[in-house]
Amino acid sequence: MEIEILLDLDLKRLTLYDEALAILENEYKLAGAPKDTAGLTAILARTLDRCDRCGIRWPRIFLARKGQLIRGEFRPRDPSATSAGLKFTTPTHPKIPQEWIDAAVEEERKKLSCDGKVS
Repeated sequence: MEIEILLDLDLKRLTLYDEALAILENEYKLAGAPKDTAGLTAILARTLDRCDRCGIRWPRIFLARKGQLIRGEFRPRDPSATSAGLKFTTPTHPKIPQEWIDAAVEEERKKLSCDGKVS
């Protein structure tokens, strides 16, 4: 789902709301997968209305996110921004020499790479 990235939804916390999430996904696809604030607000409004009509419980974050979008307190996240921008930094420890830590990290990288070369 792309909508959970746009709305910054933590799916691990929403396991009890599978039906509401399915409705949200369906509304998102029917609307042409908008990424703007107005489009997402409309999708959330339709999702909440549909859940209410069908007697389906919805997570409070839907209503909260709708209000935040309306008030300008939340901006949709960019789904194309992936973890590629994250960079691993070597940990430090006050009592362990840094060269030991660096050697251990290098050894782990070699174990994880297929050909033994570190990229």
